[in-house]
Amino acid sequence: MDKKLVVGNWKMNLLRKRQREFSGAIVDLLGENYDACQVVLVPPYTALEVVGNRISGSTIDLGAKTFSARSAELLRVEVSAPMLADAGCKVGYCRPLGKKTHTWRN
Repeated sequence: MDKKLVVGNWKMNLLRKRQREFSGAIVDLLGENYDACQVVLVPPYTALEVVGNRISGSTIDLGAKTFSARSAELLRVEVSAPMLADAGCKVGYCRPLGKKTHTWRN
């Protein structure tokens, strides 16, 4: 059976210093080898690098939301899946208005 997926998305909260502390507290709480479920942290774009660096080496994955699956299709979103992969994201999800949710895994 696949592991359950737990995603923490805190959108427009916290500046980069507090996001580093917050994600570090989650790593400390769960431990670096937590495997009861897959945990993904989804910070705002401005904190992808900070949070990604802080969770590096743990079993926690970096994720992002509201993206385009194709790099050339940046019509109503601000970032593409290739850009997120380049930033270290492993998981992404988006829900275009009135449509079903799409998930991307790198």
